[in-house]
Amino acid sequence: MKLRVFIHEHPHVFHISLASFLAINALSMTPSALPLTMTLAILLLYAPRLFNRDYGYTALLWLSVSLFGSIGRVAPALSALSTSGTSIAVVLVAASITSALAIAGVAIDFFACKKWGSAYQIVVFPAIWSSLWISSSFVLPLGRLPSWSPVLGVQGYDWMLPWVGPGGIDWVVGAWAVVISQAIGSWFMGNPDEDDSVRSQPTGRTVLAVILAALTIPSFLSSGLPLPVSPSGSITPLEVGCALPPFWRTNHTTPTVEDYITHSRTLTSAKIVLWPEGAVSFRNASEKEAGLLDIATKIGAQYTYWAVSFEEDINDVRHTGVALLSRHSDGPRVEMEYLKRHLVPVAESSYLTPGTQPPPLYSFPLSPPNHYKGEWAENKTRPISLTSSICLDFAMPSPFQDLTSKPALILAPARTWDPAIGRRMWEEVKQRANEIGSIALWCDGGKGGVSGVAGGGYNDVYQVSEGSWSLTIGIRYPFDSTRTLYARFGDSLVLLASWVFVIGPSIIWRFGPVAHRAHVLAGVFGVQILEKIGVRRGRSENLIDFES
Repeated sequence: MKLRVFIHEHPHVFHISLASFLAINALSMTPSALPLTMTLAILLLYAPRLFNRDYGYTALLWLSVSLFGSIGRVAPALSALSTSGTSIAVVLVAASITSALAIAGVAIDFFACKKWGSAYQIVVFPAIWSSLWISSSFVLPLGRLPSWSPVLGVQGYDWMLPWVGPGGIDWVVGAWAVVISQAIGSWFMGNPDEDDSVRSQPTGRTVLAVILAALTIPSFLSSGLPLPVSPSGSITPLEVGCALPPFWRTNHTTPTVEDYITHSRTLTSAKIVLWPEGAVSFRNASEKEAGLLDIATKIGAQYTYWAVSFEEDINDVRHTGVALLSRHSDGPRVEMEYLKRHLVPVAESSYLTPGTQPPPLYSFPLSPPNHYKGEWAENKTRPISLTSSICLDFAMPSPFQDLTSKPALILAPARTWDPAIGRRMWEEVKQRANEIGSIALWCDGGKGGVSGVAGGGYNDVYQVSEGSWSLTIGIRYPFDSTRTLYARFGDSLVLLASWVFVIGPSIIWRFGPVAHRAHVLAGVFGVQILEKIGVRRGRSENLIDFES
């Protein structure tokens, strides 16, 4: 009771303070779903007071959330640029932009519900929220990194990624925020005059909560484990490796090309060895060509591939890229090459030029393991399809949308500058791999960087910091190269579906009795179905007066 009195007497102090406190964790380098959803719920609760009467507090809310939300991002950014002041300024600018976008999304929802009725909030706000971050990820230089989107605490909805991608997760976060805000609003406002028969009817938020809970059921039905690695007629074992020479064994503060070659040759059973981002440098085109072929001649065995990441300076244009090298009986080859398309603003964009070509797709033949006597393939080789992307590319929406088929493995070199950045990028890589139904080999040569295999049931970091390693993964045979729904259509399906939920039933409603049956069927896709099971049209579910 005392809390209600305090909230009633000091609404601005309560809401701004609580939202700012929650933002410390909700907007960290690795945002978690629960604090992010609670922050959003508090903003939705605050909206009627904030936007209906006291616009002067909007700036205070924006400033406070931006500052507190930057706390967890300042330390990792300090070493990104030459001066700490510039790094802090970049973080604050990014936080202020995304906080403004989030508050604007809440404001749009408030005015929409004020016009149409608060019962529509259960479909309006999730559509606004997912659309907001889908759109901004194509515009912001860091893609999804600064967005108010969770990367932790959403395991129950990970199965949705191949279908709806990160925009679907944003929709879920927005929907849970509505459920929580309306439940808290009902508790705070109370309604002692409501009779038991009305109170016992299911409300829109109850139905939405049941739907959201039901969406986690597939996660319990799936083991979520990677495939076994024993060779068989239906499983192809593939050993992959990451060459990270430890400084204390190389006698160099930065490993040389020879250090990488030496450590790659120790991974004798690995069929693919990946070098971290920018492992070698080339000053011109002829040096690059000769250097890559020279490295390829050092590969220990046929049908072993080294993915060498490099920096090149050709005609005063500098790129970061990765080249897949092989050695066959007829000599060394460069099988595939990709140039990084997205650069870290200021830190990399000041001296590098982004690539323009999408990731390539390459298929290499994998022979059976030694001493394997079972069925393999008619030609004694199984095709393994590869593609590549580099570090910040993974923070961008749909980096593999141009591929014509699904790759079995993504080669992902990186060189992050802080452990917190490395951990965040690891989560982004894992999401991108799961979205297209693939597996990523992440090799981070940065200080305190994390490395491992992500996607396909692999969720945990394999190693922190330097030290070469290898790991055997299992790939289904024959491999299903059919692209996932999200890989085919990207975010367009989420945008379409979320707004059909909002607009479709309302349009059908206006056709009147003639379209009654169509209206009942279409109601499944939106808020009208909720009216059929107890929600009265135009009634406020959270009992907050949007009209006041």
